[in-house]
Amino acid sequence: MVKDKTTAYEIFQTICSKYEGAAIHGDPYYIQSYLMALKYEEGADLMSFIIDLEESMKAASEATNSLLSDEQKSLYLCHSLPTVWKPELAVWKGSQKFIPYEDLKRHIETKVPNEQARNRYVL
Repeated sequence: MVKDKTTAYEIFQTICSKYEGAAIHGDPYYIQSYLMALKYEEGADLMSFIIDLEESMKAASEATNSLLSDEQKSLYLCHSLPTVWKPELAVWKGSQKFIPYEDLKRHIETKVPNEQARNRYVL
């Protein structure tokens, strides 16, 4: 049923349509809880995670018939990051009220490969 699916969101959609029926599929409350539960695990495939997050944000937007603001996207991404990154997030944020989504994504896309390279040399 899900072996041909490549992202967590596709698997989620397939399972929803199979077992939970139309009442849950497209339900903004259910999608919101799924979106808030997404977490990036250090060492995991960053691009797959970003795709899953962005697809989930798109589904939330469609389910509520409203566009997510840049601030909301940034908050979802920030919420999904490991707790140990919080001090670094504070540095990236500086005195801004929030980190623009694309800037935050760029910081993360730079950080992860740098950390992976550093860990290769430590081992």
